[in-house]
Parts: sequence; C-alpha cells; structure tokens
Amino acid sequence: MRNKVNCSRCASNTELHVIIQPYSNDSEEGRLLVYCKDCTQDYADRITIISALSDMNPKQLLKLYSDGVSSSNPETTSEIVFGRVDREFVSAASQMLRERKQ
Repeated sequence: MRNKVNCSRCASNTELHVIIQPYSNDSEEGRLLVYCKDCTQDYADRITIISALSDMNPKQLLKLYSDGVSSSNPETTSEIVFGRVDREFVSAASQMLRERKQ
C-alpha cells in the first residue's frame, strides 16, 4: 500500500512521475525525485523521466541504483517514492551503494 506522495517541488499529488535530476550537466547520475506533470514540464530540459509513480515498485527502483543512475539516500528515496520507509528496499539499495564505492 502506497502512502500519500507529493511532488518534491510543489507538493501537488496529481500525475506524478519518478524523475532523475542530474547532479551536474555532464553527469548521468542524479537525485531521484517525484515531480508532477507541471513541474516535469517546467524542468524538462534538466531531468530524465523514469516512470509514472503508479508504475514504480521496489524492484524497478533498485535497478536505478544497480545501474548507477542514482546515488540518492535510499531512506529518503523510499519516503519520496513510497510515502514510507521500506526497510528491505533501503537495505538492498544501501548495499548497492557500498559496492559501487569499492
């Protein structure tokens, strides 16, 4: 069950998407956030849309970590995307981040 989730920028709760906002212009890796349709359009030149929030699940989210697309704090990501901390996701994503740093 997904708790209430809002746009990371304007707090809207309609037509939400999981997006990546690159850390810099030359980086493929970025912060994982949730944006509504309007904010997604406002920042279209600075973000990558990953998926409609309603379609996102922990397995898909973990793939973003394993692929090196995001290194966002897993606990924060879980709260932003799922509206709660999913301990299994946080543990797995944290492990992936540790392995990438080795």
